[in-house]
Amino acid sequence: MKNTVWFLIALVLFSSGFLYGSTSELHWQDLVAKAVNSLILFGGLFYLLRKPLREYLGRRSRQVEKGIRDQQKNRKEAQQRLDKLDKQQKSLSRQMEQQKEENRKRMEDQVRKINEHRDREIKDIQSQIDEEIREKKEIMLTRMKGEIADAIIRRFREDLGKKPDPGLQDRFIAMNIRQIGDEYGE
Repeated sequence: MKNTVWFLIALVLFSSGFLYGSTSELHWQDLVAKAVNSLILFGGLFYLLRKPLREYLGRRSRQVEKGIRDQQKNRKEAQQRLDKLDKQQKSLSRQMEQQKEENRKRMEDQVRKINEHRDREIKDIQSQIDEEIREKKEIMLTRMKGEIADAIIRRFREDLGKKPDPGLQDRFIAMNIRQIGDEYGE
């Protein structure tokens, strides 16, 4: 406060000397009168404006302090929201990774089931084809045996119709009996 008062006095003296004329016409009485006049002017201004200026500066400093506190509070809240969003993002990333892993496992399981079903179908179809081949083979074999038997019987009738000698006839009968026995003995 003392520094402010001395500054104002110096300001009054300095301004009164330079504002009111040149230094050659300067009289000490004019200087004192002007100094007193300036002192009264600045003193009155100081007295009148001190309280409103103090109130304004106090109000302004409180507003600035409140603004700083609010900004710190907002910064802290923003940091908390940012931390919360980071946690949510990490959580979502983990959930997405888990979901991807579950989907991958589910897909592998479906592929495995499809392959197993395909393999079973292939085996079923193969066994059906093998069964059909075996049945057709049996049918063809039976048909061939029947045709061979028919051919043998025809041949035997032809041979019997020519009146072969009895030794040859016995050999044919023995050979046919042996063949029939071999067929049924299988």
